[in-house]
Amino acid sequence: MNMALAFCMGTDIAGIVSNPIGQPVATRGVLVFLSFAISTQFFNGASILIVSPRLVFTFSRDGVPPFSSVRYKLHSRTRTPMRGAWACAGTALLLGLLALEGPTASIAGLYMSWFIPVTSRSLEGKEWVPGAFSLVRWGRPVAVIAVAWMSFAIVVFAFPSTPDSTVSNMNYTAVVLSGWIAMCLVCYHFPVYGGVHWSSRPRSNINGVSSARIVRGAGQKR
Repeated sequence: MNMALAFCMGTDIAGIVSNPIGQPVATRGVLVFLSFAISTQFFNGASILIVSPRLVFTFSRDGVPPFSSVRYKLHSRTRTPMRGAWACAGTALLLGLLALEGPTASIAGLYMSWFIPVTSRSLEGKEWVPGAFSLVRWGRPVAVIAVAWMSFAIVVFAFPSTPDSTVSNMNYTAVVLSGWIAMCLVCYHFPVYGGVHWSSRPRSNINGVSSARIVRGAGQKR
C-alpha cells in the first residue's frame, strides 16, 4: 500500500500536505479502499487478542512472567484464559497511550517478536529435531533473508518523522522497544529469582499420552 502511494502521489508535496481535511490519503475514491485497510487492521487486532492470551497462559504455566499463578487460570464458564486476555489488553492500552504524544506509530515490535526467535534458532548450537514441516536445507537461507529484512525494517521504523523532532512528534519506538527488551533481560537474569536459574524447558500438561493417540482419539470421537 505504501509503495503504491509513493509511486502514484505525484510531485506536488505541498498540495498533498495541505489537504483540507488533514488526511492526504483519505480523499475521494480512496476512502473506499482505505475502509478495507481499516477493517483489516480491526480484525487483525481481534485475532491477536485471541492468540496472545493463550501465549500468556502457556508462559504462566511454566512460571515465566510475573504473577504467573494469577494468570494461569481459566474462566469457569468459557474455559478460556480471560485473565491473560485482560493482561494483554491492559498492556496494549498502556503502550497505546504513547500515541497521545504524537502521530508516529510503528510495527517494529512485531518485527522484533519474529526477529528474536528466528535468530535464536539459527544461532543455537544444540541439536534441533524438526517437526512435521521443515524447510530442511532451505531453512538457513530463508532465515538469513528474513533476519536481514527485519533488521532493515526495525531501523527504518525507529527513524523520527522529521529531522527536528520535539516531544510531541518524536518517534518513541526506540525508547519503548529498548525498555521492553531491557525489562525482559532483567527478569530473566535477575539474581536467584530470574528464569535463568530455574527455567529449563516448557512443561507438559499431558502425562503418559502420546500426541498420536490424542489425534486418533479425537478423530474417533468426531
